Amino acid sequence: MVSKQVQQTLTHVNCEIPYVIDQNYDKISKYSKTGIQFAKGSGSILFKNSEIIVVNYDHGGLEIHEIPAIKKTHGVYATCLRNVMDQDTKFNKGDIIFEYDCFSNGIPSWGYNVNTAYDNFFGWNHEDALVLSESFAEKAKITMTEKIVLPIYEFTILDPIYNNSEDFVYFPNIGRPLNKNILCQSFIPKTRTDEIFSITNIKKQVVNMLKNMSLSDYIKMNQKETEVSQFKKEVIKTKLKDATVAGIKIHKLKPGVKLLDKKLNTVLESLFNTYGNFIIDTYNDLNGVFDETFSKEILKKHYVYQYDSKRQSKSNLENEINLKECIYILEFEIAHEDSSSLGDKFSNRFAGKGVCSLILPDELRPIAMESNEPIDIVFNPFGTFSRMNLG
Repeated sequence: MVSKQVQQTLTHVNCEIPYVIDQNYDKISKYSKTGIQFAKGSGSILFKNSEIIVVNYDHGGLEIHEIPAIKKTHGVYATCLRNVMDQDTKFNKGDIIFEYDCFSNGIPSWGYNVNTAYDNFFGWNHEDALVLSESFAEKAKITMTEKIVLPIYEFTILDPIYNNSEDFVYFPNIGRPLNKNILCQSFIPKTRTDEIFSITNIKKQVVNMLKNMSLSDYIKMNQKETEVSQFKKEVIKTKLKDATVAGIKIHKLKPGVKLLDKKLNTVLESLFNTYGNFIIDTYNDLNGVFDETFSKEILKKHYVYQYDSKRQSKSNLENEINLKECIYILEFEIAHEDSSSLGDKFSNRFAGKGVCSLILPDELRPIAMESNEPIDIVFNPFGTFSRMNLG
């Protein structure tokens, strides 16, 4: 995707170093805050795992960088980690400590090297429209990500829509797909419009309703896609289509409190113990390199939930969290990788520029007469001068 900023590019690990590039490209690389980190001097990598990397410089200075496999850039779009130094690696000034897929060996890699033609193609590439080959459309991929924060209160009742051996009964496991873009569903008591909304109010209503429910209603609450007269369902969906769960973090705010839903309590306790063991292992690894105080600071900053009231990108669920009453907080990282398709824009975020109007089967691609090579993109010849395609 053509763009003026690295943060706005839609890149993928398939992206390549361009055959032709301006000699001043290093200015983009050196000042990028999104996808690459150069060493400021000589030193070594003290610690590295799937979340962070700790850099130690010989002349003093310790830096901690977050290196998630998928990093959000803008909107729902993301960039993926391409290269990163291993632990105990020594480096010199200017070496690349890590880079994401918008760079390759320190060179901007925001696109693809493909055979291109500037000609009319039966009207399909009129004005700002583009014609792509099937193989190029499959190669030109994008990665999308979304973070969903789910608060769990004492009265929370979730619908067991993922009740199988591979998932967590109420929501998918890591690496598992979301059914119909639904992460989970919760039962909320039906209330009158004149009732005051409060955590205490809801808790009392849930307790009373559970006491008065019939056996058939209890059975319904453990079945998929059912309705219970006393409750309404709140569906928590992702914006991404055909997505999977890329990561789960669980934080317990009230250790001594159990949920009203005993089955949900058991599932979350098991998940919390698993995540707790991961935290302990990470702490032990850090303690082998740093002192106890510094190790705890790293854990607190990068692995424990920190509510930031100033952060603008919080979801509605996160904005509504009542920390005084919340028992658990679940953080889900949702991800999806998608190929190019009809209607995708390849140039400029604004206006309708560089829109894919036709994807040709490879056997129907036009052939360059001199080289006898197939063409993967057909531009409108006037689209370049008018900046409708390359603006």
